[in-house]
This record gives sequence, C-alpha cells and structure tokens, in this order.
Amino acid sequence: MKPVLLLALFSVCNAMISIPLYKHDSLSRVSGDARVAALEQRHGLEEVTSIVQLTSFNYMGLLGEITIGTPAQKFMVAFDTSTTLNWVPSIYCNTIPGTRRHPKTVYQFCKNHTRYDPGNSSTSITGGSIECNYRNMGDMYCNETYDTICVNISSCIKNQSFAVGGKIPDKYYTTYPFGGVVGLAYGSGSNSTSLFLNMIKQRGIEPYFGLYLSSGGGEISFGGVNHDHFNGDLIFASVNITSGYWQIKMNSISTGTGNHSTTGCKDGCQARVDSGTSFIVGPAKEIDALQEAIGAKKQGNEYIIDCKEMDTAPKVKVMIADFPFTLSGNDYIFKDTSGKCVSGFMSAQVPTWVLGDIFIRTYYTVFDLGNKRVGFAKAK
Repeated sequence: MKPVLLLALFSVCNAMISIPLYKHDSLSRVSGDARVAALEQRHGLEEVTSIVQLTSFNYMGLLGEITIGTPAQKFMVAFDTSTTLNWVPSIYCNTIPGTRRHPKTVYQFCKNHTRYDPGNSSTSITGGSIECNYRNMGDMYCNETYDTICVNISSCIKNQSFAVGGKIPDKYYTTYPFGGVVGLAYGSGSNSTSLFLNMIKQRGIEPYFGLYLSSGGGEISFGGVNHDHFNGDLIFASVNITSGYWQIKMNSISTGTGNHSTTGCKDGCQARVDSGTSFIVGPAKEIDALQEAIGAKKQGNEYIIDCKEMDTAPKVKVMIADFPFTLSGNDYIFKDTSGKCVSGFMSAQVPTWVLGDIFIRTYYTVFDLGNKRVGFAKAK
C-alpha cells in the first residue's frame, strides 16, 4: 500500500478545535496486577479548529480541560478512544447515607476532584438514572444530564448529554488524576451522546481528529490535523466497523534476528488503537517471546530492562497496511518514578492486540470517522 498524502484532504482549517494534553506522573501508584486487571476488564472478554492540550498519565488515558455549565465549571478529564461514555462526578457523590450500625461513606475520589453542581448552572437539565460503568470497574449510580460543554474558550456544545456520577468506587479511582471522561470510541460516532458527533453537527468541524502525545503532554485536534507534529505522509488502515472500536488489522509484530528473533500476529490479527492504555498489549505467549527477544526480565507482572540498554535494545517492527512502523528502545522502554526501566509491552487476556500510548507517542494518529480509518505518521 502506498503512503497517503494528506495535505489536501486534511488541511488545517478554521473549523479545527485543538485542546492541550498535560503530563501526570502517577504510574508508580498502580501495580502491575492492577494494570493487567484493568486492561482485561477494559477491552473485555465481551464487549473549527479545536485543539486540546493533553496530559499523559499512567495507563489510564490523556488529560485535558473542559468546562461544563453556565457559568463554567472546570474539569480535568481523560480523552479515551475506547469508551463511548462521558461522565463527571457530581456534588452528590460526596457521601451516601449511613445507618446506626453503618456510618455514612465518604468517597475519597469525590473529595479529590471537582464535582459538577447542576444547581449552579442556568443551562443544566437533569434526566433520569442511567447505566454508568467505566472500564467495568464498578457501578457509579449516574444520572443523565444535559448542559453546555466547552472544549476550549470558543468551542462550546449546547445540550450535550453526559453522565453525572453519584458514587465513584474508591477501590479503582482514588489514585487516578482524571476528574471525568470524554468517550471518543469509534462506536460513539453513531451515539447521540457523543461529544465528538455533536461537535461535527454544531460546530461544523470535519469528522476526524488528530492525536499527538509526547513525553511532556500532547494535543488533540478536532476537525483537523496539526502538521507541526509529524513528518512525512499518513498511512491509513481501515476500521473494523462491527467492533465498535478504532480497531484495525495488524499484519505482524516482530523483533530481533536469527535465534534471537520472534514474530507475533504472524497471520495478521486485529488491534485496537487506544489512548487510554499506555502499553502495547497482546497474548501472553507472543508477548513473552517478544520480551525475551528484547532482553526484558519478568518481575511480577512487569518486565524490566537494564536502563543502560535503552539506546541499544532491538528495534520492534509493527506492520500495518503492509507498512513497517518501527519502535526503538527509547520508544518502547520508559522509566517509572521509582527509577526502573519498564518494557512497554504487556500481556493480558484480551480479544485483540492493543496499540496504546507507547505506539501513539511514536506515531501521530488520525482517527477518521468519515472514512472509517485510522492513520499514522512519524511524530516529531
């Protein structure tokens, strides 16, 4: 497949909305076991110009600021390409009533984050109770609410539906810095609650967004791509439209030479492009062989590499649309806050491979809803 040049099709236009993403160092707070459990639950054995600056944090997504209501209430939320759910905590998640034998419960997550107050917004409309389960990590007892949501000061969406959480289980959420979620999964393109779909309808943006992630943060551009953040042409792969995810065909993943080589996904396989997962995730047998080939040693559910090997570690080649996307040791090895150098590959019982932030940070990614495809180019 020949590279696809996007200068004409994906020009930076007046309708593009860009949001910054911000860096957050909290990886060391989450154990390897917790990461695996979350990944397995998340990907399941089931289931303009608007520019937002983003923050990268552990394996749970990308943070950017939005406002809700009139006057505006600020929230730092995760922009997640593997969920359709939009939600923020409410003022009602502070406590649940107690009894004589069982005192009231105070949810730590609610104490640590901004809580939406519908009574302080003149544009708020409260709906009924809805199912609200983010990453299969526990019910949050949510109400559907409609209000004005702004992704930057000049790009506001009226009557946007979102879930307001009344209970946020501390077991899963307390250590995570996000104070809400904006769902950007492929399936959200046909969902009336989708913020992205309503941006297309109300703001007239083009039906795609570009995602740039660096070690210090990043940017999401709704309705356009930012050519300042990548080199060369974008290479596209078609989305498996029945999956509900930004799921594409991966031809293979390989590394090494001779007796120290291995190839996974030999006959082609499906892979989800997921901004809410830091790692590249695959089946245990193939990931274990990959870890051995790059010299990683298992410690619990993590694979550790000598930090001195980052510059000389074998390159890993991910084949998509018959094009080689290469990852160097500096791309797939990262140092956590304890000083350990951790492999960016992880095994979990998930139905597809997952290309998380390790891949997205190396390759600028375009999620093209209009043409049902995902594109990649080398990030600057």
